[in-house]
Amino acid sequence: MNPNLLYKYHKNNFHLEEMIKSSQFWFSHQNELNDPYDCKYSISDDFLRSLFKGASKTLANDLKEHTDVHDRINTRILPMLKTEKGMQILYNMLFREGLGWSACCFTTDPLSEIMWAFYGDNYKGVCLEFDFSKMIVLQEKLNQVKYNDTFPELCKIDDLVEILRKKKLFGALKRNGD
Repeated sequence: MNPNLLYKYHKNNFHLEEMIKSSQFWFSHQNELNDPYDCKYSISDDFLRSLFKGASKTLANDLKEHTDVHDRINTRILPMLKTEKGMQILYNMLFREGLGWSACCFTTDPLSEIMWAFYGDNYKGVCLEFDFSKMIVLQEKLNQVKYNDTFPELCKIDDLVEILRKKKLFGALKRNGD
């Protein structure tokens, strides 16, 4: 069960004003998040191969070179997709505005110095309290982040939501209540 009281640190800006005026949460695009590890994961070679399986069969039939196409996928395309630039393209496809993938983050700790520093604009912002016991529909949709020492790995598309609930620790920092 999710906690009733959650807190959101925010800097004083247009998004905060709009959130208060409209009584709606601001969801940030993945590229707008300040932590470079937010919404990041590795993708297994098997998952990438499965994406290309159907496409490669069609391509192979068109080219009449079944083994050559699979060899090219394994030796050229998969390594290219595993680069930082290739991963950024995949992340942008998932989190591009208009596709519905964005994040709104809360914490259980209203007194966290590190949260004040990072998200409360170095103590110049605000920390808002939300009582989710009065917003049952939203409370049921909350997902607690689980921290790991490594990037979570996506092995099949059905695991994507679970993968996004996990996060690699940034350096030695651990955020309590995040």
